[in-house]
Amino acid sequence: MPMNLIDVFVNEPIGFNEIENEIVIFKARDIEIPAISKKHLKALKRKANRPQDIADIEALEEIDRIEHKDE
Repeated sequence: MPMNLIDVFVNEPIGFNEIENEIVIFKARDIEIPAISKKHLKALKRKANRPQDIADIEALEEIDRIEHKDE
C-alpha cells in the first residue's frame, strides 16, 4: 500500500471528544504533533479489521510488551 494514503471516516467510530481528551503530543525539533493514543488507534484498527490493521495491532501490542517488560 502506498504510504501517501490516509483513512477518512464518514462516521465517528469513536467520538472526537473522547479521542481529543487522550491526544498524545510528539515533538519533532520545535514542532508539536498531536496524534491519537495507542488505545484509540488499536480500537479503530480493530473496527477496520483489514490484514494490515491486524498486523499493526500486533506490532503495537509488541511495543507495549517491550515498554512494560520491566514493570
